[in-house]
Amino acid sequence: MGCINPDCDMKRWEYCDNTVVLANAEYYYTKKQVEDLIDDVSGVTPAEVQEQIDNSIRTKADKSEVDELAAQVRQNSEDILNRYTKAETNSLLQSYYNKIETTALFQNYSKVEGDVLVLNSENL
Repeated sequence: MGCINPDCDMKRWEYCDNTVVLANAEYYYTKKQVEDLIDDVSGVTPAEVQEQIDNSIRTKADKSEVDELAAQVRQNSEDILNRYTKAETNSLLQSYYNKIETTALFQNYSKVEGDVLVLNSENL
């Protein structure tokens, strides 16, 4: 716990030339010290700021390029939506003969028995 010593506090809070000292001066900077600190700070010039801005937007896309890319994405999306899926394609192909079925039909379509050509009764 801290102790309160009235005698010590009275010496710390002195009155000088119409100026009241309210705190320990070691905890604060003087005006001269603050000015010296500000002088030591190096900043950037407006030209350097503009150069940094220009460098950051140098690779920025132009609006016309963005619009062109958006149109291409839109077209690609429509193309994808207008394609058949594998399941849809397979179901469409079920109504057609495959190569093995076609070969079997042709083999059974006609045959020669002796010197007579015999046609089968299957409808192709």
